[in-house]
Amino acid sequence: MNWLVNQVWAGMLWLMRRPWIKRLQRASYSWGSEARQAKMRRAFIRQNQFARRYGRPMLRLMFSLLFAWALIVFAFLFATNLQSSGVIDEVRESGK
Repeated sequence: MNWLVNQVWAGMLWLMRRPWIKRLQRASYSWGSEARQAKMRRAFIRQNQFARRYGRPMLRLMFSLLFAWALIVFAFLFATNLQSSGVIDEVRESGK
């Protein structure tokens, strides 16, 4: 799973370093009023610091939850398939 987290994280960093993304980020400062532009820049810096600090652990958590969910769904589908095909009833009757 670490490989997958590292690949996604590297892809996100690569995308955020593209020139058009940087232009969009700089342009977003001008969307606010003059008084808010400095505040917007500081908020953007804080957001980047938060992402660098907690980005990978959050990705790892999300992938863990995704894999756990997929495992539970496939186990449920397998059990319902066994139930609908009658295998569980045959095992139950042979144990009596």
